[in-house]
Amino acid sequence: MKSRKWSLNETDMKKWFYSALEWVAPLGLIYFGQIAIYIADGFSVQDFIPNNALQGALALYVVNQLYGLSKRFSAGK
Repeated sequence: MKSRKWSLNETDMKKWFYSALEWVAPLGLIYFGQIAIYIADGFSVQDFIPNNALQGALALYVVNQLYGLSKRFSAGK
């Protein structure tokens, strides 16, 4: 069931949430892979700071999720 235009029902929110979870998994794998590589050389707090490529990917992910939410919000019957 679609929500009315300019509103979101529970079904639309669940679909968006599960889509967001599905797309965050690759970023998590990349991040943990980066940590594993840096920790092999020795442990430092700076090892947990994402590199520039991952920061860019995270920014694109956030923009994409906001875009998807706004599309669901503006669509409707």
